[in-house]
Parts: sequence; structure tokens; C-alpha cells
Amino acid sequence: WTMPRRSRSGSSASAKSDSSSSSASSSDESSAAGSSSSSSSSSRSRSRSRTPPPKTLHVGNLTPHVTKEHLMEIFGEYGKVKKVDRPMAKGTEGHSAKEYALVEFERGEDADNAIAHMANGWIDGKIITCEHVLKPGEVKPEPQREQPGRADKARIERERERDRMERERQRDRDRVRARERDREREREREREREREREKRMRERD
Repeated sequence: WTMPRRSRSGSSASAKSDSSSSSASSSDESSAAGSSSSSSSSSRSRSRSRTPPPKTLHVGNLTPHVTKEHLMEIFGEYGKVKKVDRPMAKGTEGHSAKEYALVEFERGEDADNAIAHMANGWIDGKIITCEHVLKPGEVKPEPQREQPGRADKARIERERERDRMERERQRDRDRVRARERDREREREREREREREREKRMRERD
């Protein structure tokens, strides 16, 4: 008896099936690698998009009469102000402030809102500048092109009126202090004359 031989056609068919299965597995691996790379790139883009906006503003062209309290009140209308830094000029012994201030908000969105409303606005009779101060890790947002509406113009007019009234009150306080100084000098001169009279009387005696 002789053992039956396998047909060549059967062996070639099995070889073809093996090659097709290997190619399918390789295509699956490549697709998996592509999806992992795309997911990693999307995660990187999401991490970049989460960069916090700047919260600190540089407010320039201020007059020396503008105090930290004024800035807290004005910029507090656009969000919660964390702190205001109002540097003093050198050699003035704390009596004259520089022409700028740093206003820091709790949220970057509030800082953007303040810039949209206060850039080129008026404080104490002067047009101010207002721009972001970037810290490490912060990205400057795109500039907003919205024009101030009717409500914004009314608010600016109210701020101008408030600043004008504050300047008038300050002038009144200065005039009162000046009158007090003049009265005190006059009283001092009167006391000096009285001492001179007493001295002459003692000399006669």
C-alpha cells in the first residue's frame, strides 16, 4: 500500500490564507498606532487650549491724584479685583504716584472685559492705556473689535462726572487746608507780637 499524496493546490491555498491573515493583523496594528497618535495630538491640542488667560492689567497715563481705592472701584465693575499695585515716584516720600498701576483680577475673563471697556477710556480727565501683563504660562487673547455701545458711553460719562466731582471735592479740601494754614500763621504772628510787647514792658520796668 502507498500513502496518498497531498495535492499542491491545497498547500498553496493554506499558504495564501496565512499571508492574508498576517496582512490583516499588520493593518490592524497600523490603524491602532494611527489612532493612538491622533488621540495624543488631540490631547496636546486640548492642553494648549487650556492655557489660562492673563489676569493682570497695566493701566497707564494716570494722574497722581488717582489712588488705589479709585482703581478698585472703577475696575471692580467688571469683576472681582484681587489687588492693585500703585507704585510711588522716587524722591516724593510717598506723596506722588507714578503714571501707571497694575490691576490684578481673580479671573482672566474679567480682565478681558475690563480692557474691552476701559482701553482708551477716561480717568481724572486723561485718556488711559489698558493692556495685559503676561506672566509665565499665560497667553495674550485675541483683541476684541467690538465698538462701545450706548450703555458703555453712558457708563463712561458717569465715570467722567464722578471723577470731576472728586476733583472738585479735592480742591475744596485743599482750599480748607490752605485757609487753616493761613489762620495758624496769623495766630503765630499775633503770639510773637504779644511776646515782643511783654518783653518791652519788662525792659521799661
